[in-house]
Amino acid sequence: MALTPGFLRSERVLEYFGVSEANWKEAAKNKNANVNSRDQNNSPTDFLVSESSRYIGRAMVALAADPKVKKKGGRVFSSWVLAREYGFTALTVPSPTGATMPERSTVTTKSAMSAFIPTEFPAL
Repeated sequence: MALTPGFLRSERVLEYFGVSEANWKEAAKNKNANVNSRDQNNSPTDFLVSESSRYIGRAMVALAADPKVKKKGGRVFSSWVLAREYGFTALTVPSPTGATMPERSTVTTKSAMSAFIPTEFPAL
């Protein structure tokens, strides 16, 4: 089974928008809040329906608590579909990405994610 989040509000994405987890909604105050880059679906307005890592964590907890979870084997699930099925909610309102905009959350390409992929990794 595979589980995928929607537009995840990770540390790198927060950094990209110049905000923190405490003030992430401030990103929408940008004068071009509804404008995507030419090759990316990255407008600050889209960011307002992002999900924290806790949301997909709630999906994992719901799956772990489901006595019939084996029936889901071999399939792919999104956090927002599992939220509808199991009834868990997000910390923010409205519900994140897929619950309100499934057409956008499924249009993820390599170029759309390139801004969020680190180019340097810390030494271990």
